[in-house]
Amino acid sequence: MNWRKIITIFFCLIFTSTSVFAHDIKVYFSPEKQNESVIVALVGSAKKTLDIAAYSLTLPSFAEAIIAAQRRGVQVRVMMDKQQAGGPSSLDEKLIAAKVPVHIDPWGGLQHSKYLIIDKCTVETGSFNFTRNAVKNNQENFLVINDCSLGARFQKNFDKMWADS
Repeated sequence: MNWRKIITIFFCLIFTSTSVFAHDIKVYFSPEKQNESVIVALVGSAKKTLDIAAYSLTLPSFAEAIIAAQRRGVQVRVMMDKQQAGGPSSLDEKLIAAKVPVHIDPWGGLQHSKYLIIDKCTVETGSFNFTRNAVKNNQENFLVINDCSLGARFQKNFDKMWADS
């Protein structure tokens, strides 16, 4: 085996992967008011599908963006935690009233995932809850990653939660 060729291929793969992937990641920290518009714009960018795993959902602009996506023909699904859904500030009932498919996770523990999958290729994930507190008060973070292979991994997780609920 030609070690020089192997090493060259190895470095080409690393540098190609790193340079492509690095340009497809955006990082956000809270509390930052701009994060509300970033999250709402992400939902607004969905053209075909939007899957949301939400521990808590109390941010009105986020709920309105979800409803608007559904109305413009995007296939939307929302998975929520059973302890948070139906709470006094939760907007799951508003989504349900607008005919957005919402499932409540029956898992024995918390459905603590917080992510969006947009058109199967863009993933938003992190500690950021879709709440007023996440925008205004909490120390939170989220990443926006454009990568279809990563999107497929999140999609597999979401589809399993959806089927089990």
